[in-house]
Amino acid sequence: VLFYLQLLPMVKLLLLDLVYLQLLQMVKILQLDLANLLQMVKRRQLDLANLLLMVKRRQLDLANLLLMVKRRQLDLENLQLLPMVKLLQLDLAYLQLLQMVKILQLDLAN
Repeated sequence: VLFYLQLLPMVKLLLLDLVYLQLLQMVKILQLDLANLLQMVKRRQLDLANLLLMVKRRQLDLANLLLMVKRRQLDLENLQLLPMVKLLQLDLAYLQLLQMVKILQLDLAN
């Protein structure tokens, strides 16, 4: 019994060492968990950055579409004005012909 009593402090130290090792193992597991969580967070950040780029591209696409629509509106307005321009050109040509006729009449009168 005396022998076992002498071993008791050593057994207590061994038990403390065992608890310490188990705690160290748990700390390492927690560190790995934290590292994995950090990787997940970084992946989510990349995902969010990619989504933001996609949104910006879509905004540019919409801005380009809006410009195209405005150009088409201008084209339509120009097409609507085209008959008026043709009429004005005909009026100008008619006035030039009238002026030439007057000049010819003056020439004939002389």
